[in-house]
Amino acid sequence: MNIYHSGYDIQTLIDTSDVIITGTGWQSKSEQETLRIAKRSGKPCFVLLDHWQSFRARFTEECINDFPPSCLIVTNMYAQHLASSEVPEIPCVQIQDLYLDSIVQEYNQIDSPNSTLELDRVLYLSNGQPYNFDLPFGQLIQIKKLLDLFSVNLDLSRRFDKRVAIRAHPADQNIPLNILESFGLSMELESGALVEQLHRASLVVGADTYALYVAMRIGRPVVTVLSELDKPSWLGFAPSVDELKSNLFLRSIFLSFFNRIIDGFYFRFFSTTDVDDVHLATLNDSEYMRFSSNSSGDVTFIQACDYTTSLRSANGYHLAIVNVWHERIGTCTLRVDEKSRRVEVGILIYKSFSGQGVGLQVWKNLTTQLDMAVPGFTIWAGTIERNKAMSSILKQAGYIQVESRWEDYLSINKLDKVLIYEYPNHRSFP
Repeated sequence: MNIYHSGYDIQTLIDTSDVIITGTGWQSKSEQETLRIAKRSGKPCFVLLDHWQSFRARFTEECINDFPPSCLIVTNMYAQHLASSEVPEIPCVQIQDLYLDSIVQEYNQIDSPNSTLELDRVLYLSNGQPYNFDLPFGQLIQIKKLLDLFSVNLDLSRRFDKRVAIRAHPADQNIPLNILESFGLSMELESGALVEQLHRASLVVGADTYALYVAMRIGRPVVTVLSELDKPSWLGFAPSVDELKSNLFLRSIFLSFFNRIIDGFYFRFFSTTDVDDVHLATLNDSEYMRFSSNSSGDVTFIQACDYTTSLRSANGYHLAIVNVWHERIGTCTLRVDEKSRRVEVGILIYKSFSGQGVGLQVWKNLTTQLDMAVPGFTIWAGTIERNKAMSSILKQAGYIQVESRWEDYLSINKLDKVLIYEYPNHRSFP
């Protein structure tokens, strides 16, 4: 196997190789130059799409038209959908994300399964953009957003003490710590491997780097400095600084219990990159989903992503339920009615984790934490009368039946008796 390093003669390496495998950097043109030479030499070239942000910058029109790769290699359904939509003329295959798996494995080796994450340290992930105020995405503008984050409430500011560690990007040439500290932040450059940096951080802030995606997938609380308009869809419901400032409900649940390991699992925001074979297999199991409106057995990747997107526009939240080994065991939806101060809760445990008593644990855990985070909101859930197991779980979790009504709950043109359960709550909410 020939491995290319800076300073090597790429033409010689290509000439002595049968197959070329390269990445897709967007700040350097070395990968595209490799494609050009490989095409000219008649060698098949496989391109690994390690990250899907700045997609068009990675594949220019010149590249696609003049020296396209033989095949794209991606590591999740979202990336495969994006690649197939953007460059349908190039074959695309999905493989296991071995890099992310290795990060999770490393993290599990140093992380205590019973640890409770205390919000006392921020890690800022630099994205290689210039540190100036002249560009819309200049990093000085982004880091000033941290001041907004600290101003969300005094308790948050006290816990963080405005201490920020910066993980430098390979493209960074000069990080002006003196300017950053003039903002009133205590700044320092972070050293060590990514997994060690993430383990030492209790809150991870950044724009749209792959490191931010890794942080989200291993359960660290993630906040983006990008606006809602600029926030990429793969971040899902992970909040922006602006959202935390303006949305009291979101701020309350995020700061109170997100990503805290309790009773063997935690909650994090769901994203389109979570839509995988395990997720779709559960949704498309007609027997397992027989008491759900998603019981048709033909949910596609696009439909599953659209469902997550629709929740955002309906003042709802989609959460992933994750165990201490950072395996998703299911999902949760919160539909919030700010006017009536009601929160509808729905929980789906994946079929491979069912029958282990996990459902009851999740309902108890989520309800208790939600009750503490947003006192004064009525927490409720509904199920059809035929779903005896669900009614039993809700009662054991402390819910009380308050109403019953007839409606087409399963969207099959058939009326079912729907039971409405509420969780007692007597505390006030600002």
